[in-house]
Amino acid sequence: DMTDRITKVNPPLRTIVKDRKHSASYLLRPDTQATGISPLLCYTAICMLFTQASDQNVQLDILQGILPNEPKNYREERRRPDRDRWQEAREREMQTLERNGTWILEDAPTDRVINPLPSQWVYKKKISSSGDVRYKARMVLRGDLQFDHEFKDTYSPTARVTSTRTLISIATQQGLSLRSFDVEAAFVSADVDCEIYIQPPPGHSFPPGKVARLQRSLYGLRQASALYWNKMQTFLTTYGFEQVADEGTLFCLRSGNDVLYVSMYVDDALVAFSSDRMYQRFLTALRKEFTLSS
Repeated sequence: DMTDRITKVNPPLRTIVKDRKHSASYLLRPDTQATGISPLLCYTAICMLFTQASDQNVQLDILQGILPNEPKNYREERRRPDRDRWQEAREREMQTLERNGTWILEDAPTDRVINPLPSQWVYKKKISSSGDVRYKARMVLRGDLQFDHEFKDTYSPTARVTSTRTLISIATQQGLSLRSFDVEAAFVSADVDCEIYIQPPPGHSFPPGKVARLQRSLYGLRQASALYWNKMQTFLTTYGFEQVADEGTLFCLRSGNDVLYVSMYVDDALVAFSSDRMYQRFLTALRKEFTLSS
């Protein structure tokens, strides 16, 4: 009866009520108001969906739709009904960082006072093309609290729009193939250039009497982008690329009649090449230093 009454008053709710999994999040979207659904009807429909749901997982989906998509901090995470999913995401992140040797544990120095840099969690839900939701938690350092002696250079260039358009134009005129790739976890791929100690993120701890000294860059560091760019630039020039004059992010490699251009925009790359074999050799070498996704 409740379903019929609501859908008669507001026809757009008819399809919403049938699709219980995504209904709550849809009802609370800002653009839902454009369909003529009033806030009172939204609230009524959500309550109806929750009480009719016999499966606990369906009820959890509805609650997650009512709550903000991601928690703002660790304290809020622990108050949410999906806190176990976020805890699993945090543990995966910590295991990955430890496996990559992001820091080493050592005895606290006795000859000086250290001020370990605080860290925090940034939460994100990612939805795959199949509709599956993946919970991701990223450990981020409080770079705003870094001292001057804990960083050097913070600058990293980015490709200009005109440079990218010029490269595409050259590729079109010369019949070059175009490909792009993304450097995954770019800002955690380089070694740090200063002595930096860090605190564990909320919900985790280091062994008693031990401190963590950073070995590899982490998100939030003021020099993270510069460290990544220096590593990428060193790789490209060592491989044989020449940096195009006045274009800090455009590189060119020539071998006989073949040519390969690489234009970098932070962790995204646009590649133009005349030889597929030349391009594959380049990718093979690059994957030894970085993790890539096409």
